[in-house]
Amino acid sequence: MDGLPLDTWIAKCQALFLAQGGIQLPAGFVNDHRESLVSSYLLGSSLCVAESKSGGLWEYSFVTKSPEILRAHEDQLAPTDRKKGFDRFSEQLSTSYKELSSGSYTTVRLFADVDGVRLSKRTLGVSSSRFLFPYYGVNSFAMRLKNTLERQKVRLTYRDTGGLRPPLVTTLDTGVVASWLGTTPTKAELTKWADWLNPSSMGYMSLPDLSHRGQFVSVPILHIEKVERC
Repeated sequence: MDGLPLDTWIAKCQALFLAQGGIQLPAGFVNDHRESLVSSYLLGSSLCVAESKSGGLWEYSFVTKSPEILRAHEDQLAPTDRKKGFDRFSEQLSTSYKELSSGSYTTVRLFADVDGVRLSKRTLGVSSSRFLFPYYGVNSFAMRLKNTLERQKVRLTYRDTGGLRPPLVTTLDTGVVASWLGTTPTKAELTKWADWLNPSSMGYMSLPDLSHRGQFVSVPILHIEKVERC
């Protein structure tokens, strides 16, 4: 790996995988379409979190181009989706030269519903396909942050779509949250974890703003820039 950054090696490996599958890329393609090949690799190998902007907010969705990922979730699918099978996603679960050269990808979206996980078709545009993150990485970061916040107060700096926000003093320590809410530890536990159980809050962490009693702030996990102990 000497002399080349990781994204270049990922792009080179993906070009090799695609060639083995019958898609031969012209000379210079890896250098000219590196980001697109990295997106192709992530979508084809994992469940991804895709970020896009809508109405001045970041929105997040689970997407993939991997048949193995869909099969791994088969037992969790809603009955109607399980019955339909995956044949209707043949385009979304394959890769074309047009996708690679344009940077726009057809994918399968997974989302939670009352009767299980549902599937739909989702096209990622050129800009949104450049903001893909493996879910295992996002989840690992969120869990480590959660563990830190449960132990102490921190000063957290993050960005929203309008730019860098002033530092937020926050914690998930149950005793501190209960005192801040003026309630019992049991009720504080229920309140502080409510958004974690809500699929629509994916990509955001609802945190107490300790400088304003009773006020929670939705912090975009992927745009946290600094966490300092108070």
